[in-house]
Amino acid sequence: MSKASVGVIVRVSEDGLAFLEEADSKRCFAFTFDKIAGYRGQSAGELGLRIGSRVAFSYSSLLKVESVSTEPADVESLPTPIAATAAGG
Repeated sequence: MSKASVGVIVRVSEDGLAFLEEADSKRCFAFTFDKIAGYRGQSAGELGLRIGSRVAFSYSSLLKVESVSTEPADVESLPTPIAATAAGG
C-alpha cells in the first residue's frame, strides 16, 4: 500500500537523481527521474525539478518512492501538512 504526500525538492543532480523532504515528517527521500510520469530523458530543468519546488509523491511501506508529480494540480490536491502551515508554507 502506498502513501501520497507532499514534499520539497532539496537537491537535484543532472545525472537523474533528486532528493525531496516530506513536508510533514521532514524525512528525506531519493528518487530517480523515471518516477516522474512522462519522463523521456529530459533534464531536471525541463522536468521542473528545482530546489524549493513542491512536489506530490507516493511511497511504499518500505519508504521507496513510487511516483513523483511536479504538476501544480497534483500538489494542490493534497492537504497542506500542519507543520508546513505553521512554518508559512
